[in-house]
Amino acid sequence: MKYFAPAIALVVLGWAAVLAVTRFPRPATEADGGRGPALAGYGALLRRRRYMAGVAAQFFYVGAQVGIWSYLIRYAESVLPGIGTQKAAWLLTLSLAIFMIGRFIGAALLARFDGARLMTLFAGINIALSLMAVGGGVAGLVALVATSFFMSIMYPTIFVLSLRGLGPLTKAGASMIVMAIIGGAVLTMAMGLLSDLAGTIRAAMFVPALCFAVVALYARAARSEGSA
Repeated sequence: MKYFAPAIALVVLGWAAVLAVTRFPRPATEADGGRGPALAGYGALLRRRRYMAGVAAQFFYVGAQVGIWSYLIRYAESVLPGIGTQKAAWLLTLSLAIFMIGRFIGAALLARFDGARLMTLFAGINIALSLMAVGGGVAGLVALVATSFFMSIMYPTIFVLSLRGLGPLTKAGASMIVMAIIGGAVLTMAMGLLSDLAGTIRAAMFVPALCFAVVALYARAARSEGSA
């Protein structure tokens, strides 16, 4: 586990390097001859509060996802001492399967309901489930596994909402949102620190609860802007 967070950081840096040397087609909304310096585009993005809120939401979402999946086996062994590592690992496999099922169901729901509204609901449910996991026991373990279903729509929904209306800044905006996956390294380490300070892995689940709260606030703000 101690090599997990640095590995994520290396992947993010490698992805950033790939983006830096890759030639992308110009966005259809970009006017001829309107290409400014790349740094100017990033500077413009940093001044867009709605967009930067989306980057932050993605950072915290990925932190919650990676953190929950990284600590699930240890959490199961902690609340059910007799379960054993092999059986606990099956719970992680189950979580991944639930996540995949959630993607299909979520895609169908997104075709009928507003994405920001649905994500507000799902993030609120996951706040409650994460806090249940703090309590431990079988109920806490079931709640932690169940978070995977409600996480399933978050990454693509945040991605789409964040890029809305960026026009010629879309390429730069997409790259910054992708790099927000560094949250998986940073917040997983925060979970480990909190767990060590509290002396129990259950306390670490306060971190994903906070992460989902950030996602819920972003989704609610995006919903308000969309209806304005």
